[in-house]
Amino acid sequence: MSRNNLNRKLKYSIRKKKNGGGAALFIVGSVVLGGLMLGGATTVNADEVTQTGTGTDTSAKSSGSTDISGTEVALSSPSNGKPAASTAAATESTADATTSAKNKTQPKTSATSESTPAITAGGATSEGNTDTSATTNDGNNAVTAQPTAAEVAKNVSITNVSLNKSVVRESKGTDLTITFDWEAKGLHKGDTMEVPMFEGFDSITKQVDFPVMSDGLKMGTLTLDYDARKINVNFTADLDPDKLYRGQMKIGTFVSRDYFKNLNNETAVQITLPDGTTVKQPLTVNFDDAPTYPISYEQATKQVMSDDKTQADVSWAVLINPQGEEMQQPTIYLTTNDIENANADYGQARIWYAASATPSTLDPSSIKLYEAQIYPSLGYTKGKQLTSGVDYEITEGDIDGMGRNMKDVWVVKLKGNYLNTHGQFVVEYNTHHDHLDPNASSGDSGAAVKTEVSNNGMFVYKDANNRIQVNDDGFFGAKIDLIDSNATVDDTYGSVDVKYVDTEGNILPGGDLKTVKDNAPVGEDYTTEKKSFVGYHFVRMDKTSDAANGKVTEGDKHVVYVYEKDETPEVKKGSVDVKYVTTDGKVLEDVTSVKENAPVGEDYTTEEKTFDGYHFVGMDKTSDSANGKVTEGDKHVVYVYEKDVTPEVKKGSVDVKYVTTDGKVLEDVTKVKDNAPVGEAYTTEEKSFDDYHFVGMDKTSDAANGKVTEGDKHVVYVYEKDVTPEVKKGSVDVKYVTTDGKVLEDVTKVKDNAPVGEAYTTEEKSFDGYHFVGMDKISDSANGKVTEGDKHVVYVYEKDETPEVKKGSVDVKYVTTDGKVLEDVTKVKDNAPVGEAYTTEEKSFDGYHFVGMDKTSDAANGKVTEGDKHVVYVYEKDVTPEVKKGSVDVKYVTTDGKVLEDVTKVKDNAPVGEAYATEEKSFDGYHFVGMDKTSDSANGKVTEGDKHVVYVYEKDVTPEVKKGSVDVKYVTTDGKVLEDVTKVKDNAPVGEAYTTEEKSFDGYHFVGMDKTSDSANGKVTEGDKHIVYVYEKDPEVPTTPVEKKGSVYVKYVDENGNELPGGEKITVVKDGKVGSYYFTTEKDFDGYTFSHMAEGSSDPTGKVVEGDQQVVYVYTKNNTPQPEPNKPEVPTTSETPAVPQEEKTTTDTPVKTSTSKVNAEKVTVNKATVLPQTGDKKENNSSVMGLVSLGLAGLLGLGIKRKEEKDNH
Repeated sequence: MSRNNLNRKLKYSIRKKKNGGGAALFIVGSVVLGGLMLGGATTVNADEVTQTGTGTDTSAKSSGSTDISGTEVALSSPSNGKPAASTAAATESTADATTSAKNKTQPKTSATSESTPAITAGGATSEGNTDTSATTNDGNNAVTAQPTAAEVAKNVSITNVSLNKSVVRESKGTDLTITFDWEAKGLHKGDTMEVPMFEGFDSITKQVDFPVMSDGLKMGTLTLDYDARKINVNFTADLDPDKLYRGQMKIGTFVSRDYFKNLNNETAVQITLPDGTTVKQPLTVNFDDAPTYPISYEQATKQVMSDDKTQADVSWAVLINPQGEEMQQPTIYLTTNDIENANADYGQARIWYAASATPSTLDPSSIKLYEAQIYPSLGYTKGKQLTSGVDYEITEGDIDGMGRNMKDVWVVKLKGNYLNTHGQFVVEYNTHHDHLDPNASSGDSGAAVKTEVSNNGMFVYKDANNRIQVNDDGFFGAKIDLIDSNATVDDTYGSVDVKYVDTEGNILPGGDLKTVKDNAPVGEDYTTEKKSFVGYHFVRMDKTSDAANGKVTEGDKHVVYVYEKDETPEVKKGSVDVKYVTTDGKVLEDVTSVKENAPVGEDYTTEEKTFDGYHFVGMDKTSDSANGKVTEGDKHVVYVYEKDVTPEVKKGSVDVKYVTTDGKVLEDVTKVKDNAPVGEAYTTEEKSFDDYHFVGMDKTSDAANGKVTEGDKHVVYVYEKDVTPEVKKGSVDVKYVTTDGKVLEDVTKVKDNAPVGEAYTTEEKSFDGYHFVGMDKISDSANGKVTEGDKHVVYVYEKDETPEVKKGSVDVKYVTTDGKVLEDVTKVKDNAPVGEAYTTEEKSFDGYHFVGMDKTSDAANGKVTEGDKHVVYVYEKDVTPEVKKGSVDVKYVTTDGKVLEDVTKVKDNAPVGEAYATEEKSFDGYHFVGMDKTSDSANGKVTEGDKHVVYVYEKDVTPEVKKGSVDVKYVTTDGKVLEDVTKVKDNAPVGEAYTTEEKSFDGYHFVGMDKTSDSANGKVTEGDKHIVYVYEKDPEVPTTPVEKKGSVYVKYVDENGNELPGGEKITVVKDGKVGSYYFTTEKDFDGYTFSHMAEGSSDPTGKVVEGDQQVVYVYTKNNTPQPEPNKPEVPTTSETPAVPQEEKTTTDTPVKTSTSKVNAEKVTVNKATVLPQTGDKKENNSSVMGLVSLGLAGLLGLGIKRKEEKDNH
């Protein structure tokens, strides 16, 4: 994590936290300035800095967060002993507006009450004409008894109480302004008034004073006492008790995180007035930024400045683990330095520090840790205070990422019961700031700094997977502006609404008053829109209207659109018709009305139509436009067509026939294409025939689908008889004749030898010059079901004449074969014109099935004839037939008989006729070639008995892949081999990409590729490629000693020399300069305890020597009693941080820790040579301090490489 990331995080936090924005990054400055603003003469007492929640009992942890959503919060007197909220808000007031929610700093404050009056003057009036200018006391200057606070409250009236927001959203500022009008009479100098303080709001400045103003007169001071939770008013001016005073007040405050504990809080607040009544206001408090702080968060809780504003004490609170994550070894770094960067290095946090732009000092004795309950809002309640030395320890100083021993760093490590925890904690501490300059601008520099101060730190821990977490989430910081004398007041709000009215001022339907901006900041853009209303048109904005689009101003804006009722003029009418004729005058389609008496100007369209044997040639010369608009009168559109000249084309025919394997005709020859043009597409279909299944096309058959060719094509489908039980059969045919016996269409089979009960239908056809008159009296029903034997359906037609319209009736009845009436006679047509079509329907009756029309029945569907027609449907009682069963299985084999997938049941004992399907599957190394010759159809219907579906696959033939090789060699211009041939690709497929690289060789520089070399990068080709890099010797330079190099490795093993999981050998220094420093650290391993350094191990910390060094830590298993580990003794932390010194040449001997054999011999360690921690200052440590500085500085450049090598191991 880099300093840039930290800065971005801090700047982002500052940017998104408006004044009082909920994060401590800005709350404190806002709160304090709010307190200063309210009166301009607020005094800040330099009392001792107290911690958040002072006065509360911290001995017991809070039982839980209180959910106040949907409840009423009485902003009245608090319960005794309720703590002041730590992060809650400030109080502020201005002449015309509240503190800006957009400023990053607080508004300008004044040293005098007159320049920024907190109460808007409302004017003072006297009753009657009495001169009260000199009558404040009677002639005897009698002293009257001072009224009580309760009596004074009766003289003050408060009205029009409102909140400037109904929703407080953290990202837009947690500030809130309470506005009210007031008036009072009967006041005297020295009167006081006290009312309860409202709950849910707070200020870090606990005593906030501001003047009470009326008509330019400062009447006294109003004090918000957040400690006592009371509002006190003290009238200090010489007041006329007979005079009426009035004004308006705006009191700014902030919502309390410790009170509104949830991310979203919906409530109704109650404000208690002086007369004891309450005003209720709805309020939603949304801490929408709080979830962005998952692991640590800092806030300032209190600040106290000196009178001259050059010094300040600030209290801070760091919230740890708001989300309750599982943590190991939690560690908090508190510092007055700036943190530039941080990362994890070999299981430890490495932090880079820089001098702060706002120097301060941290009081280590003020550091306190508490268990806490942290609310979703990031408010909190403190619980048990942790004990230093038992629950945590504090060390001063830290070796930073550059090897420097940094002072002003306090490392707080939890221990004991808190070494592994998912608890929540609060860390509190104080800082002191000197040399503040309240007049400094952002560009000033020097000894004095401006009054914007910041603080930051890091929280580090190991997660549940034992990974150390050092990232942006662990960085915490807060910045506050104690005073900003350059800020201006612009925190005003306004609203905009819009409505739509007619010229009489009536609201149009759908044009009701709508809020466009509700309590938005002044200057924010708003827009409205002109709408459409049926029967009205817009004429203007109302004379009282504000601009349709603009910017929000303080107060309310009302946008009013005015519309006028449309007048409906007399509409002229016209008609349009269309006709289609031929060039020789024949009418193809007679006159049709397109528009009939339609309004002039209405669009009309006509269309070019298609007529067989004719083609369109144009519009008639007398025709109006084919498409256009209606005009007054009539328009006639006339399309003209010419007879087609049909060129001779070659013709062909296609028919289809369906037969059985034994030659029986299931469906005789049917024409598919009759004398059709050659090339025209035709299709036929596989049909279903009861008791037969399709087996293939006849060997003499033409293709089932194709194109017409000259001559005849015969398509023949072949079917095989199902093994089915004998069923009764019947046939149905149809014939069309005239009333005088002429055959219009001869007998045609409808059903031939079909199962009894199978439905059949026939249709009434059209014959030129004839019309259908009814079914022949000997005819069977036109539609019905097959019965045993033959049925003959006969349609009767009569030659067309135009006789007088005759009438007839039709009724329908449903009966059973044994005469039972299922549904009685119902009229279908009653005295309807002869020829009018009628239909009836086959109905369903439980327990019965339709078998046909009664032999006396007229046709089910037909046309009315003269007289009466009676349609009679006949039903038979259901008989449940025996269901026959069959099975289907599937198998996948190869052409040589190998089984790829054995028999699998597709249908097992399923009803005959039930559909089944199988699928072609994929098998590695094989491809599908077809169905086995013994196989049944892949998809079909179940038949009685068994069906076996067999898919056949063939083994894939793998084509020979061509191969090639690539090697690389590095040589000098005089033929010396710098690096011999190395294989880049060995017998790789042709076309595979390869790359090589230009390398570095001491004393040589690259000059180019050898003329025989292949391309340095490319693709493999068949055969061999040889890549040759050529180097030239560097020009001779004055000889310098060859730098000696060495490497250092570390590993962690058990007593038997086995590497521990996570303790495998890693590189500490690779080819490092001899004499440079290296460092290793003892690690923690579950179930093991460090015992000693292995025999022959290099020192844990020391200097690089030529060649390889190996540092080996030996651990013993915890369940085996072991001698006390031989660890270096760590010096205790001194009260005074050590100051880094320049390295003194006391000794060149590196830090050395004694080693022993695996049997853990005890080792005595010279304390004087142990690496000091946290700034212990001893004379014999100076060389070690130099060693640390040099060593870490040297390792800084290797940090990234070491981390990569660690990751690789």
